[in-house]
Amino acid sequence: MAKRDKKISSGETPFNPMNPVYFMHTTDISQEERDLALETLEEILYLAGVGDEIPIVDYGVWREHNYIDENGRLVPHKSVDWYINGWYNSQRNQVDVDAAMTQVIYDPLIGIQPHYDVILTAQDLYTRDTSFVVGVAYPRIGSIVSVNRLRAISDGKMQKEAKKQELYHEVGHVFGLPNEGRGSDIDYSLGAHCTNLCSVRQGVRIPDDWVSFVDDRKKAGKVYCDSCITDLKGYFAKFKKPEKPGLPH
Repeated sequence: MAKRDKKISSGETPFNPMNPVYFMHTTDISQEERDLALETLEEILYLAGVGDEIPIVDYGVWREHNYIDENGRLVPHKSVDWYINGWYNSQRNQVDVDAAMTQVIYDPLIGIQPHYDVILTAQDLYTRDTSFVVGVAYPRIGSIVSVNRLRAISDGKMQKEAKKQELYHEVGHVFGLPNEGRGSDIDYSLGAHCTNLCSVRQGVRIPDDWVSFVDDRKKAGKVYCDSCITDLKGYFAKFKKPEKPGLPH
């Protein structure tokens, strides 16, 4: 799914990307899927060169003690249930992920404790422009990823790799991939996506494209193309701690 830009006004403090990743999931996510997501997030951060500097905070099925009010309704910004189930469309049997991500953007905690949000769910998702999406990402903010349609892949190993593929893709967008300033190897037909053999390519046919992308990744032996790895490291480079000099030989 295309990344969606949130504009930063010129009067705001310059963005510092060295923020923790807050991970949470809905109750329909299995332990195996949770572990897989955490493993994939860790891998992405190490590919970016910041694995030792940016923590991943696992909130699991996040619920504040007061996440339901006295009338049994979900309280805004108090649970993963509100972010996902609060925007469930019963007529479509899907979650309006545009509405859900809008609430992530305006999460009051972001101003107090800057962070990235990554939410994993088994609910099917849609946007105002699509019949369904597998995930959506907002650069510098976070992502919501659904495993719903990927669970239909019958081969267990391929299903696992396809779920990782989607996380590589959406979280890559969160961290600015592809950097449109590089001027090449980018397609804009469905938002900015890499055109190389890379996890930031745009998939359309599910599950066929995801399976194909997994095969390409395995053959190439890398998650992102060289251009996107450069972009990924560049996203964090200005704010990374300087490396300690090595010992003399």
